[in-house]
Amino acid sequence: MVLGMSMTSFAAGTTATINLSGDTLTKDTVIKYLQIVEPDTTSTLGWKFSSDEIANVFTTNFGGTKDEALQKVINLGADNHAATGTINASSELGAALSALTATNNANITTTTDGVPNAITNLNKAGLYLVTANATGYSYLPMLAYIKDEGLGKLADASLTVKGSKNKVTKVIDDDSAESVSEGDEIDYTVTAEYPYYSADAEKKTFTATDKLTNATFKENSLEIKVAGVNTALAPTTDYTVNEYKNSNKLEIAFKYNPNYAGKTVTIKYTAIVGSGEGNVKNEIKSNFDTDGDSVTSAKVNVTVEKLANEPNDKKLSGAEFTLYEYSEEAKDGYTKVESASVITGTTAETKPIWVKKVGNPQSTTTEGTTTFVGLDAQKKYCVQETNAPAGYKIQKDYHVLTGAKKTSPTTSKVYKFNNFDKVTLTNDNLSALPSTGGIGTTIFTIA
Repeated sequence: MVLGMSMTSFAAGTTATINLSGDTLTKDTVIKYLQIVEPDTTSTLGWKFSSDEIANVFTTNFGGTKDEALQKVINLGADNHAATGTINASSELGAALSALTATNNANITTTTDGVPNAITNLNKAGLYLVTANATGYSYLPMLAYIKDEGLGKLADASLTVKGSKNKVTKVIDDDSAESVSEGDEIDYTVTAEYPYYSADAEKKTFTATDKLTNATFKENSLEIKVAGVNTALAPTTDYTVNEYKNSNKLEIAFKYNPNYAGKTVTIKYTAIVGSGEGNVKNEIKSNFDTDGDSVTSAKVNVTVEKLANEPNDKKLSGAEFTLYEYSEEAKDGYTKVESASVITGTTAETKPIWVKKVGNPQSTTTEGTTTFVGLDAQKKYCVQETNAPAGYKIQKDYHVLTGAKKTSPTTSKVYKFNNFDKVTLTNDNLSALPSTGGIGTTIFTIA
């Protein structure tokens, strides 16, 4: 983590306040503090550690005598107002603060919304360790300096609480990808906050792992940006990534850069939808958010039924149907059909349409049905009988698919749709044998 400390001195009374601010402060954030260095008129340094236990922590991390460790802390803290850059560079100070436990939770004031905004009624000058804790966030141990301005007056301090959300969030970029079919491309965006690490941390790890179900990653589609940085992060230099082309797993390991701490990281990439049934699910996790986030795009089906007119509702096998993407205007890759007989629900009309074949034709089973799977509920389709069972007429109408409506709640990222309504073809008459004008079988019956 990056040790953050900011102090602005101004006139105060006999007690002082540490004012708190920060985007990650919430009503659930617990603030605690501990004074670690305080005035000592008997010391040539003018300061002392507030307890032997605290002194031992600093001598362990800084080395040398107690006074030598104290002088180093003063140099980093009081004397130069603990400049952020200086604190960042001190792994010893980071380790010492991480090893201490802040226990005092008195005198914490909050806003009307319950968000902590100050530590009040501090009656001693010196250095204070301040810690923050809340579920779903990672915070730094922080250092604040209360200055003695003389004549019993203490100066207030302002402290920016440094923390990052542990949560990663995933969305699809285009709501037209809430339902998909084979070969479709889904553009995803993942956002997370670049984590804070103290300078003393041995392993500054930030990883993200993305897993697809029923889809694969598109080659060279990955782009990672950090808020406030004009150019995209560079592979090898800023992060490493596995060979993700045609794979269902994407693994990103960031090379930690403290300058990005607390900033929003945006990860973009594209997935290519696979064939067959099964919704497309995309799950993202990080080493800070093992629950992660996910989004699921839906696939739907349509069942086509073939019945004979005579005898009534006889189920016919062997009827071949072809599925098409359907349009009422010219589109690239589509074939125009002049004067097509089009049936939509109960409405029949003749008009020009444009169609593009989807997959292979399918034939009805002994149950008189066949089902086309893995369709996009947000696309327009039509189905046509392209080969009739032996002894039956072919019906060449184009039946437009209907009924695939979105059913998932507005707030859900697991998108759900109804299947397309069943298409039933009836009124197919049995083929009649041709009449030749002969006497037929009458003579044989008489005989």
